[in-house]
Amino acid sequence: GVSAGTVSTIRRMLLEREWAKDTPDGILLIQPEKLLRDWAQVWGRRAFRPFGYFTRLSLVQFEQQFAEFVRTQNHKAALTGAAGAWRYAPMTRYQRTQLYWNGEPEELALALDLKKTDSGANVHILVPRDRGVFDFVETVDEV
Repeated sequence: GVSAGTVSTIRRMLLEREWAKDTPDGILLIQPEKLLRDWAQVWGRRAFRPFGYFTRLSLVQFEQQFAEFVRTQNHKAALTGAAGAWRYAPMTRYQRTQLYWNGEPEELALALDLKKTDSGANVHILVPRDRGVFDFVETVDEV
């Protein structure tokens, strides 16, 4: 999903930093751990702030409402954190729903009757830094 120019730039960077080498079969990553450590160091410095809201619904009710709304939209969305994990291990407990939404947080908040709050949020809307968070999204129990 990227341009040939971007691929070329990334390839050149991988080779210059000696994270990869050219082989007869193409480029081979030779220092994946170093690449990930360096990437994490830079990525972690990028500001990332969840938008906090409050719903009076139970979290399960809210998540079902959220899923129904998302099905009518052109935006991508996904539960994450404990809210996502609960779908696979329902014996866990959680106090806050975290979700990714690639639209404007206020748009979602208005549609789902969420109230903005600086403290005591039980819904956190996360605007993803890249679309990769939506790779491998699964539907579990229609959510």
